[in-house]
Amino acid sequence: MSDALVEKKVINENIVALTLNRSSKRNALNINLLEELHGHLADEYVQNFRILFLSAEGPIFSSGLDLDEATDETKIEKSAALLNKVYLSLYKRKQITVSLLQGSAFAGGLGLALATDFIIAEEHCLFGFPETKRGLIPAQILPLLTKLIAPNYVKELLLLGENISANKAKQIGLIFDVAKGQELYQSGLALSKMILKSAPIALSSTKALIQEESGDIPKKLENSLKDHVAMRKSEEAKEGFRAFIEKRPPNWESLLT
Repeated sequence: MSDALVEKKVINENIVALTLNRSSKRNALNINLLEELHGHLADEYVQNFRILFLSAEGPIFSSGLDLDEATDETKIEKSAALLNKVYLSLYKRKQITVSLLQGSAFAGGLGLALATDFIIAEEHCLFGFPETKRGLIPAQILPLLTKLIAPNYVKELLLLGENISANKAKQIGLIFDVAKGQELYQSGLALSKMILKSAPIALSSTKALIQEESGDIPKKLENSLKDHVAMRKSEEAKEGFRAFIEKRPPNWESLLT
């Protein structure tokens, strides 16, 4: 792999893959990575393939926001806006998108996968949204999550903030399938083979109709940006990240006095 934070690879004449390549930092979503990813997604060459794979290097698919930028007030608005752009670009594109999760995914990193059409994960993967434990709110996640799973599961994931297994994620409809052993890539190719049986324009048009029935998710994502930024600038967020870095429980009560 090169020094690029996002690698592009042509799989065949129908499939192109974008791979997160910041494994030394658990593929945390910093501004540079998000800019590279958005650039690839906007590339007309990438858009011409019928199927897009989203994958990652290393043991973790993505841990979410980069901690060094999460509460840096000079970077909060830029990183939040970029994350929204990436989510929208993944969600709104005509081609079919497939996330191949070789490792666990959390918070905004899991949001990347939720913005795609299908998620296939290895069976050891864990998924979770720990935002409230960090003094944050999952504002940008909510529109993507509520289109997939029932309200009681949304509450379980977002209000409790506990991780769930890949098998439970499939059971509740969060992901499409669980790949056994080392069969993740093969599972992605098998799914692609089924997708490619359909006519290209009919497929993209049907995808657009499905998105219309899901409600105005792009508008909801745009509206979520203000709430997300405000909470990242809050005292609770600062305490939550300090506690996480210092490996201690957050002292929320101290903020009430």
